Amino acid sequence: MLRLSRRGQTAIETLFIVAIVMAGIAVVVPAYLNENRTVSVAAYVRASASHAADYINVGVAYNESPYTILNPLLSNISGNPHLGLVNMTVSDNGTTVNITLTFVSSTALPSSAPDLMESFIVEDVARNTNAGKSGSKLIYSNREIVVNVRVVRG
Repeated sequence: MLRLSRRGQTAIETLFIVAIVMAGIAVVVPAYLNENRTVSVAAYVRASASHAADYINVGVAYNESPYTILNPLLSNISGNPHLGLVNMTVSDNGTTVNITLTFVSSTALPSSAPDLMESFIVEDVARNTNAGKSGSKLIYSNREIVVNVRVVRG
């Protein structure tokens, strides 16, 4: 009888250890995946912002989507504006990811530049990643991605 109770005790101890491990996985994995999604979307937006800056700096109009969004901006710029991304901040409140991009330019850009660049970034990210668009909003993993662009002269 003593052997049988020891086997039962071992089985209960094993189940207890498995329950602790499973509870730990249930707590850690969702937080890790949420952070991973935020980092992924930030990387997508940063790459698209870099494409926008490069396109504007080159100054050659290309009549294919999404670059046509930036073409009106090119027609108002003379020379290379030396546009560069200098700062990116990301905040995530669980339902919305706010990404603010700050560009610096050696010349004054038209006041429409931030809006055109935001539109380009949303289109480019939606076109080249697994993020989607709902109207003019960017949606990634059931979260709204809000892109704000600032262009300063420096």
